[in-house]
Amino acid sequence: TGLDANDQSDVTLSIGATNETVAADVVFVLDKSTSNDVRNAALNMLDELMSHMTENDLKINVGLVTFNKTADNDDFNMGLTELNAESKAKLEEIFGKELSDGTNIDAGIRAGIAMLEADTDVPAQNKHLVLVTDGVTYLWGDSDETGEPLTMYVQFKGGDNSTPIWNSNSTAASVVDKNFFNITQQDYVDSFANPAKWMEDNAKLEDIIAEYQIRQVSGVTPDKYVSIEKNTGYIANDAAIYMTGKAWQSAVEKGYHLYAYASDRYIPENKQLNQEGYYPWASNFISNLDTIGGYSVLFDEENVNVDGMFDGVLNSILYAIEKGTVTDVIGDDFDVASLDSFVLTVGGVEVPGTVNGNTISFGGNYTVTYYPNGTSTDAREQFVWAIDTPVENANPVQLTYTVFFFNYSSTTVFYTVPTNEEATLDYTSTTGGSGTETFPVPTVDYN
Repeated sequence: TGLDANDQSDVTLSIGATNETVAADVVFVLDKSTSNDVRNAALNMLDELMSHMTENDLKINVGLVTFNKTADNDDFNMGLTELNAESKAKLEEIFGKELSDGTNIDAGIRAGIAMLEADTDVPAQNKHLVLVTDGVTYLWGDSDETGEPLTMYVQFKGGDNSTPIWNSNSTAASVVDKNFFNITQQDYVDSFANPAKWMEDNAKLEDIIAEYQIRQVSGVTPDKYVSIEKNTGYIANDAAIYMTGKAWQSAVEKGYHLYAYASDRYIPENKQLNQEGYYPWASNFISNLDTIGGYSVLFDEENVNVDGMFDGVLNSILYAIEKGTVTDVIGDDFDVASLDSFVLTVGGVEVPGTVNGNTISFGGNYTVTYYPNGTSTDAREQFVWAIDTPVENANPVQLTYTVFFFNYSSTTVFYTVPTNEEATLDYTSTTGGSGTETFPVPTVDYN
């Protein structure tokens, strides 16, 4: 607030939504082979969200993209729709259908981004994209008028180690010469565990894809392919995973909350690299997409936590942070007026505070410690506000206190001065990550 007659100003720090109604978008991007248990876990999460909506004045929109070789599957998709009993029932109906034919994760992610981007009423920080897939992919791009996406065909020697064969799907199990492709080498497969670095180390795929990508064909020799003589070490699986990483990077740049759940379906026990049905590179990549951004995890296909698999998504919608610490440095021209001036509210309701020396306790979950002469590492006047409980988006936490302006200039010119030097929030997110946010610096005018 502006300076009052006593040269005082009130400063307020807010964490959580500041608008009256909290709106959020959630788009599920599901592999065609997503299990019923996972789908039931998603429905249970939506049930939990619905139970909070009326109580906390929430508006949740939910959408669905189901991808196989394309993401244009009208009967298996649902545009962003307000979450209620009717829209949840529609999702249940879609979940009961079977879809087959190919896996195009790139198209699924980009369709999810487009769905979120189309809603201009909800800010990016309130948008959530939830990817569930086993990661095995060899297709990318939007489908053409024939319904076919892009892929890359690669020639290799077949069963008798002499007959040339071309293929766009996983060739690792069929290749006789195991040194012919990167994806048949253990150290290369292991590198998928760091997608951010893998994308950087394999940036040459950008040019290879541009040169050799082609619409998927069946039963005929493709118009272009990577010949044995021009072998690059890459096959369509590498290219498709690269395009998946590019799509994920695009979603990160949008500022959305991102979650990737990788099924362990293709890393069965008692299997080894290059055996049919064992594709560890796929789950490695998807379960570590957090190296690019967002949250990612490997889940046990046979033991899905139906009642809690998507708790991280649920909590990110409901809560701003899991816990955190604010460090607020007072401006050079101001002092904290008194510890009694500190007032804390949760959802607009004041929480009583108790002053003990230079510490104020608010209900056991919030503590403010004042350092009038600075700390051992920082001599500036400041206080530290510890938040030891989740902050709900629908019930923002606000800390207001009073500062006293003492450093008037002897001149009569007009001045604008900052009440604070800086304030930062170091927090733990509801998905276990951490981050830092910087508050804007407030100013007051005097002459």
